[in-house]
Amino acid sequence: MSDTNQAPASEPVIQATHLSHGTMQTLDLANSKKFYREFLGIPFVRHVKAAGSLLMGGDGYLVAVGGQAKILIQQQAENRWILAVNEPGDVDWAREMALKHEKDYAIQEIGEVKEVDGLRSFMLRDQDSNWWEFRHDPAQAQAGRYHDARF
Repeated sequence: MSDTNQAPASEPVIQATHLSHGTMQTLDLANSKKFYREFLGIPFVRHVKAAGSLLMGGDGYLVAVGGQAKILIQQQAENRWILAVNEPGDVDWAREMALKHEKDYAIQEIGEVKEVDGLRSFMLRDQDSNWWEFRHDPAQAQAGRYHDARF
């Protein structure tokens, strides 16, 4: 098993400075924006007619592109966006809110809360088939990576 904290043995071919952003498709950008802002609490800034950015805290962001496709590619749960929460109970509360607002935001699927190797989480699939994992990781929380990182 390799140690992921070690530097590579040689210099990488590409020397990027950071991961800037990712993209995802939406069928209806206005409805998706409502889900991002009202349910997930993530600020959304529309910068062109067919796209906008979700401001994820720190330097990174996610670009939502809408109206480009009539049918979205069904994503598998392994392709997901992870939202970190500060306390284990926040995972349960987030799931309760997902169940309560499932119809309001056209949430397609809501998983059970699971605890594996100290990570407490659950996942949901939004109206655009994007998966979101709400996760509490005690090691990350203890290291202070989640505090003051609100969107």
